[in-house]
Amino acid sequence: IPTGKIDIPIHYFKATESRITRPEKWRQYTRQPVKLFEVRGDHYSIFARPAVLDFAKKFDQILDRNKKISH
Repeated sequence: IPTGKIDIPIHYFKATESRITRPEKWRQYTRQPVKLFEVRGDHYSIFARPAVLDFAKKFDQILDRNKKISH
């Protein structure tokens, strides 16, 4: 757990079938926004086919966006 706030956005991936979701709790760790991304499935199935393909696509888009910003 960070001792202070970081100055980067947090990308929060929420499994649509998970009951407990508290992305707002992550705001205490960053000065930037907490960005929410929903992935179909539960906490475990989002890392298995077919949901992992959706997760990977969204994760890739974030990396591509950040790569363009840093260049």
